[in-house]
Amino acid sequence: MAKMKGLFLTGTILLSSVFVVSQTHPKEIVVSDVHGTELLRMCATESASAEAQFCYAFILGVRDGVVLTAELRGTKPIIETPVEAKQEQLKAIVVKYLKDHPEEHHKPAAMLVIFALSQAFPPQDKAAR
Repeated sequence: MAKMKGLFLTGTILLSSVFVVSQTHPKEIVVSDVHGTELLRMCATESASAEAQFCYAFILGVRDGVVLTAELRGTKPIIETPVEAKQEQLKAIVVKYLKDHPEEHHKPAAMLVIFALSQAFPPQDKAAR
């Protein structure tokens, strides 16, 4: 439970920094020093390594931050991850996206995680359920 709280906090801080930076410097946004190339490298390491743990935490933190932001703003989420989706599946989706889009590796990793997860788990129309 403590690990999940830490991941949640990391994602919230990351996402908050995106909004603060985008509101104060609209032309020059620097979200993080982690870009697609670095995230792909870290996600490719042994699962027991610190880099692999960072990969999982980063992906879950971004996902949680996006979902929390939509909830707090009362807007429709751009990602609707099924409850059954485990961190290994989320990592596989992000890694596949990064491998399929090497031309985007210079972009911030958080943005690429959002792209990957929103393509894999787009919001569902609540009325259609």
